[in-house]
Amino acid sequence: MINKVTPFRIAAFKGHLEMCQLLVAHGKANNVDQDNKWMVCAACYGGHLDIVKHFFGTGIDNCGRLALAAASFHGRDDVLRHLLSEEKASGGKSSDKGQ
Repeated sequence: MINKVTPFRIAAFKGHLEMCQLLVAHGKANNVDQDNKWMVCAACYGGHLDIVKHFFGTGIDNCGRLALAAASFHGRDDVLRHLLSEEKASGGKSSDKGQ
């Protein structure tokens, strides 16, 4: 862990799909900063649609409106369209922090 940020979160944010797949496959996906929701948001911030799709395919929870906000705020239109089309980020769902 570097400054309370796990390698999993770094891989998601930086777009390292193979590393994310490896960490998920070896059960390291549970070793996250706060909860799995942050991994989806990190991938949305980075604009990594392939990682977002992989996370949803493996059952890693999304972060609701935070995923939409992350994709929208950072101009990740392809990620935003995917979240909306797949209804992965419901406008009514919020994070555990109430955001």
